[in-house]
Amino acid sequence: MQKISKLMIGFFLLTAFTVAGDFGKDIIGKWKVDDASLPTARKNMIERVRKMSPDQATQMEAYGEQLDMFIKTITFEYKTDGTLEVVTPQGPQSIKWSISADNKYLVKVGPDGSENKDSIIDIKKDKVTLFDLSTKTKVDYVPAQ
Repeated sequence: MQKISKLMIGFFLLTAFTVAGDFGKDIIGKWKVDDASLPTARKNMIERVRKMSPDQATQMEAYGEQLDMFIKTITFEYKTDGTLEVVTPQGPQSIKWSISADNKYLVKVGPDGSENKDSIIDIKKDKVTLFDLSTKTKVDYVPAQ
């Protein structure tokens, strides 16, 4: 019985670390918002801006789908050293990223120390699906060329 328990614990630990390793390995690279998620990404962007500047968010809403063209230009490059380079038309910004020990969250820490957690739905080599906890929405990302 003890031998079986030790084997089960060993298997559990191996599985837990393998999943973390796979998530970490599979997210490395350059990503962009999937076209099907553009309306959701637009809404999320506007809601984040609204928290800082309601007037600016109202102006952004007026652009509607034109804002999607801006979002399409944004890339997210996850690097093996734990940095995430977000490139927009205004230029690049580097932040820190990690996957939580329980493999449930993608944690991003901004230059000012602010932390943002997205719930991981799935991370594969060809698609990343995250649940934005602040807006309660799902956004898909695909490899950027």
